Amino acid sequence: METILPFIIAAIVFGYQIYANFKKEQEKAKKRKPSHRPQVDETPYKPLQREILQREPLSEPELIHPKSEKHITFEDYSGVLEVEEVKRAKEIHKKHEHAYKRLEPYKIDAGSEETNPYGDFDLRDAVIKSAILNRPRY
Repeated sequence: METILPFIIAAIVFGYQIYANFKKEQEKAKKRKPSHRPQVDETPYKPLQREILQREPLSEPELIHPKSEKHITFEDYSGVLEVEEVKRAKEIHKKHEHAYKRLEPYKIDAGSEETNPYGDFDLRDAVIKSAILNRPRY
């Protein structure tokens, strides 16, 4: 008990020092100027909300749809005449087949493994081997 008594007294003194410093800082903070301006409630402008609410609602304008009697049709490159060289090039390219040809799907027979080159592939085994080969080095 006699060995603990000095530690208890030191803890009480230490706590009192902390409390005294805290109170001292509070007093200093009260004396300091505030870091922000106080808000001013008075506004020099009159509120416009009343005026806006008292106004008559505006009538919706009528949409005027112009009626065109003539329907104008435009040709390709309206107003531009094709040159003979362009016409010739278009004729040449029409003869070529530039369209993509559809690929035939790969047909697999269920019974024969000769036609399926990937018949012996095992995904689970491949993932395990890949994890072994690409393991992190510590």
